[in-house]
Amino acid sequence: MRMRKKLALAMALTVICGGNAPFAAELPEMSLTANAEDAVETVKLGDDITYTLDSNGTVTISGTGDMYDFSYSPLIYGYEIKNVVISDGVLNIGDSIFYGCSSLESITIPDSVTSIGDYAFSNCSELTSITIPEGVTSIGGSAFLGTPWLDAKQKENPLVIINSILIDGRTSIGEVEIPEGVTSIGDYAFNNCSELTSITIPESVTSIGGGAFRNCTGLTSITIPEGVTSIGYSAFDGCTGLTSIIIPESMTSIGNFAFWNCTGLTSITIPESVKSIGDKAFNGCSSLEAITILNPECEIYDDPGTISAGLVNGIMDTFSGVIKGYYGSTANIYAGKYHRRFESLGAAPTNTATESGDLNDDGKIDATDATLVLVNYSLLSTGEKMQLTESQQKAADVNGDGKIDSADATTILQYYSYLSTGGDLVFKEFMKQNG
Repeated sequence: MRMRKKLALAMALTVICGGNAPFAAELPEMSLTANAEDAVETVKLGDDITYTLDSNGTVTISGTGDMYDFSYSPLIYGYEIKNVVISDGVLNIGDSIFYGCSSLESITIPDSVTSIGDYAFSNCSELTSITIPEGVTSIGGSAFLGTPWLDAKQKENPLVIINSILIDGRTSIGEVEIPEGVTSIGDYAFNNCSELTSITIPESVTSIGGGAFRNCTGLTSITIPEGVTSIGYSAFDGCTGLTSIIIPESMTSIGNFAFWNCTGLTSITIPESVKSIGDKAFNGCSSLEAITILNPECEIYDDPGTISAGLVNGIMDTFSGVIKGYYGSTANIYAGKYHRRFESLGAAPTNTATESGDLNDDGKIDATDATLVLVNYSLLSTGEKMQLTESQQKAADVNGDGKIDSADATTILQYYSYLSTGGDLVFKEFMKQNG
């Protein structure tokens, strides 16, 4: 009887809308068997994927390939679904597929599935247990928001999320370990996790989505592993407790508002690999004393708010820190245009260095080379990676002790001073006499 009522409703909608409902394009293809007690509803979820819902509340999803993504759950009668079985061959679980299936208790996910979409199981209020295959490498935003399964995961300390990195708004999380195999941290993954103090990101991760750590006010430091190529918009927006962060050499872009209102951040080095810094990426960083930009051609969004302390004493876009970069670089130009204090690292280095002491390969051994040594020595001293090429590192180790430090810089400056007072020995001979 219940299924007959559903069929009557579906037919009534068709009559009322004349078969051309304004939302018809968004509805999945559906057919109903109306006159049997075990009536079955069949819906198309992908080009080669369908599901059947029987009268006992069991959904069977069959076929191969990818599911469609939806802006709402395509399971029209989702509140009656209790069990789901997905056949091997299905590659993903689409956006919002099971959103609001408040009676869903169990689901079987095959090993063929590699990704779970945004809001896929959001508000499945009876879902207490789920096994996510090891092959799943990406889970969309708020995929398990509002499920008892996720609530149980919150209580573990340290919290280990099994291939799931989406815990939007769960403020009780203190520590998180993301397992190897996860390749991306989705949009708003840890949004508003205000008690999050520690997170381990594996080297398999290559991207950090927009708003991923937004308002994680308890997070004081984070190491982004080599391999991550981009930081999304507002990724660390509002991380007021963040005092340090290491940007890897694999990074190529920093998104808009990435570090907006990181009021505790005191210094940061942007490696040469970064090609662009987005709008207001460092706006509101009121404690930022120094930002070093090592790519002389880095595209810095042309606005005073990109590197700014924000609103201070009623004056917008002030900045009391220093921007460090190479002479004539985009950092130099940006600082000059918006009246930021600039500290030159000298001429931009070339990719090769052929002579000991001449790091920028300009045919001279002078204060610029010494500065490059000191900058990279400082990076090493603070746990960051050196920005010199292999040949430049060899040129920097002028005393041959296997280290690049202040002693090498001092030797270069001594030679520069020697030349300035009329000395004519080449650097190699100078080292023999003064080594």
